[in-house]
Amino acid sequence: MEEVAQAQAGDAVLLTLTDEVDVSRGDVLAAADAPPEVADQFEARLLWISEQPLVPGRQYLMKLACKEVTASVTAIKFLEDVNTGTHLAAKLLQLNDIARVTLSTSAPLVFEPYAQNQTLGGFVLIDKLSSETVGAGMIEFALRRADNIHWQTIEVSQSMRALQKNQKLYCNWLMVKS
Repeated sequence: MEEVAQAQAGDAVLLTLTDEVDVSRGDVLAAADAPPEVADQFEARLLWISEQPLVPGRQYLMKLACKEVTASVTAIKFLEDVNTGTHLAAKLLQLNDIARVTLSTSAPLVFEPYAQNQTLGGFVLIDKLSSETVGAGMIEFALRRADNIHWQTIEVSQSMRALQKNQKLYCNWLMVKS
């Protein structure tokens, strides 16, 4: 194999790394000073191309570049009217509908917004049973989980506190939708 200093898009290459790193198909190598984002929840534009309607919550295979993960549309934010550009409410997507959706994946994905990088921002959804491509989409941005929640070390256990206060143990999480 001939050693070259650089390769072009589409060239087959073999990389030899100085450190032992577990890298496989679908992984992304990037410059340390300009890393792409990593997330498991996204807001995306989705074109539905299946005769079967999309119902939020159903699991599909999501293929982004060379990586495949299980994904589901957790919410349809709005349907886009292709003639007027207005936003319409929708509970499901039919053939040729374009919508803004929230996606959740089973594993974090390396990505960049589609506007910056079509390869790391464009994806397809595949039906897990029929292997039919059912949707094509563009990642707009990652949805972040709260990073201000931290584990607190305490000296009194939950059960001891409940016994002291004569209370039952409950944990309530409040979500604010914007």
